[in-house]
Amino acid sequence: MSLIYANQHSALETSPTPLQLARHLGCAALLVAGLGLASQAFAKDLAYEGTFAWLAVGTTYTIEENHSYFVGEFGGSFVAADHSGIFNGIGVVCPGFNDIGVSGGGYCVLTDAVGDRAFMNWSCKASAPTPGTLVTSDCLLNFVGGTGKFTGAKGSGPFKAYITAINPNGKASGYSTIEPLISVSVAN
Repeated sequence: MSLIYANQHSALETSPTPLQLARHLGCAALLVAGLGLASQAFAKDLAYEGTFAWLAVGTTYTIEENHSYFVGEFGGSFVAADHSGIFNGIGVVCPGFNDIGVSGGGYCVLTDAVGDRAFMNWSCKASAPTPGTLVTSDCLLNFVGGTGKFTGAKGSGPFKAYITAINPNGKASGYSTIEPLISVSVAN
């Protein structure tokens, strides 16, 4: 979250009155205190790497020959490399788009077994396909909040996405690897 302070006084006005100055200093003190509490509440930094295996379900449009555009959702589970931690086994649903072979993007909702959710956005750019895949993309994810234990989740990191099969019914399967480790801050 970024905070922007806009000065509402015109350039012709003089210095703020003592009352205005006291208000601004009081607001600044509350902001600093709030940031201190927030850093304590979200002090748990977690580093993860792993694999998100997914099935893409939606609609694929043929824009022109050799150019397809997918709109739908990517759903599956995330498995941490060490098979532990609060993200291991979490369900993932990512509504989004894939301009196949060009770029992709969207949002994800990660839901654990007790219903706590983490929210993130993502974007990808196609790169040279890895052997054994149809499409490979270099991507970035950004955690933007959550509920329960994921309240205030923040953090970002790179990942790779691979499309391994496109079925005649338009569904595609693949996986994404989170490497190197990403750091996510969550509530204690």
